[in-house]
Amino acid sequence: MINMDLRKLQKTKGGSFLITLPKTWINKFKLREGSVLSVEESEQGYLLIKPHHVEREIETKPLTIPVEAHVSIERGIRSAYLMGAEFMKVESSGRLPSNVRESVLSTIQRLIGLEIVEETSNSITIQSLLQLSAIPIKATLKRAHAIVYNMHRDVLIALEELDYELAQAIVKRDDEVDRLYFLLVRQLRAASQDPLLASKLGVKTIDCLDLRLAAKFIEAIGDCVVKVAEGVLNLCRNSYKHTDVIEDVKSLGLFSMNLHGKAVEALVKLDSRTAEELSLSVSKLNDALKSLNEKLCSNLSPYAMIMHSIALYFYQIGGYGIDLAELVT
Repeated sequence: MINMDLRKLQKTKGGSFLITLPKTWINKFKLREGSVLSVEESEQGYLLIKPHHVEREIETKPLTIPVEAHVSIERGIRSAYLMGAEFMKVESSGRLPSNVRESVLSTIQRLIGLEIVEETSNSITIQSLLQLSAIPIKATLKRAHAIVYNMHRDVLIALEELDYELAQAIVKRDDEVDRLYFLLVRQLRAASQDPLLASKLGVKTIDCLDLRLAAKFIEAIGDCVVKVAEGVLNLCRNSYKHTDVIEDVKSLGLFSMNLHGKAVEALVKLDSRTAEELSLSVSKLNDALKSLNEKLCSNLSPYAMIMHSIALYFYQIGGYGIDLAELVT
């Protein structure tokens, strides 16, 4: 909870301006005359005042993750990462089991910037080596979407050609989308609480919620593309041959790909006109699925069921594209 305190601006005989600081705040951080404060101005005009020495202490104090208190070490590390912890210490009351160490190594590979900096018989200390302000948020968002867009393009090729190896590669590529998604959540959570950091990351604090939703929609599109790729793998394993319905499924897949491609471009450029046009695509998306359903429901073969599942995922992707467009104001 934020405590608001109104104070009058005062002027010295020399022409300088000053305000007094709350005594409770001074006592909280054990400040005294001569203590150094950092004063920074954001693009939005906010002044951010921080005790200089406290800022450094916060950055270096590790967040402890007790092995005995967590069912999943992976979840504990990921939670600490998303909350912005710079240092994390996985600690056990006794010797660390080998499976815990393996879990730590596996987890940090899926989170950008984490490295093990210290290890003892009963603890592992992890540090985030990536500066949050090093990569602008919209650049991270665009990179995540570029991977998802290319996955979608390739899954259409894999579907048409029943390319087993390409479908397998698409499934593996989703790990990079997840890594960027977790980084985005970490950046946005920090930016939503710090106007100065938000400014350095190229966004406003008021935009953080919408961008968090955008990141989630992009990550969800990636998950749907993976489901389509898994459907292609299933078609290949059973040596199914395409019927004429493939053209309608491909058409729906291409339509949904263009939807989210244009939506993200409109979001980055704040192009409200394009976003409004995309938002009107709901009826076209519904009609395409309805037409497909009529063709597929008359055929209850295993092939038709797989193609119906793929069509549903393309439909969901189109829905996420429209959701992305509606975030543009």
